[in-house]
Amino acid sequence: MADEIILLDFWPSMFGMKVRIALAEKGLKYEYRDEDLFNKGPLLLEMNPIHKKIPVLIHNGKPFVSLR
Repeated sequence: MADEIILLDFWPSMFGMKVRIALAEKGLKYEYRDEDLFNKGPLLLEMNPIHKKIPVLIHNGKPFVSLR
């Protein structure tokens, strides 16, 4: 089974850019989903319900969120 990686991000975010660079350096394929920060999508609200911030890296259904 292949790993499923989804990145929820807002393209100008420097925090998201760090994640994109790390994924590229590792050669990992991922699905990029651009989030509207004013109308947050259901996946973002489900994966980061407390802080509701980006970026969120989802690996096989498990979210990894930034706690900056």
